[in-house]
Amino acid sequence: MRRPDVVHLAEQDDDERSWRAEWEAALTLLDLDLDAAEALLAASRGGPTAGAVEALGSWTPPAGLGRLPESLQERAEAVLARQLRVIEDVAQAAVRSRQQLELSRRMAPSQPTPPLFVDAAV
Repeated sequence: MRRPDVVHLAEQDDDERSWRAEWEAALTLLDLDLDAAEALLAASRGGPTAGAVEALGSWTPPAGLGRLPESLQERAEAVLARQLRVIEDVAQAAVRSRQQLELSRRMAPSQPTPPLFVDAAV
């Protein structure tokens, strides 16, 4: 028969492993979302991105994780740094998109111009 204090320690270890695993899963999901966002940005530079936005889906923060385990702080900081880079890239892409839209509006004729000369054989 196990002693009560040993059982209690085993339960604490299980709880701690579970807590860490939940945080690892949350960070992995954030990494996967960042992968998708980076792929969307790369695709937007090269052509159509149909369906790529839907692949990102919406993000729901995980509930009940508690504080971040100290052993995962470095990984969480790396995820945060990567998120900030992606945010900056998205902002730059939005600016480029607005600039291109404005340029295309300026270049498009407002009224079709009638031909000035007619080439007809006499």
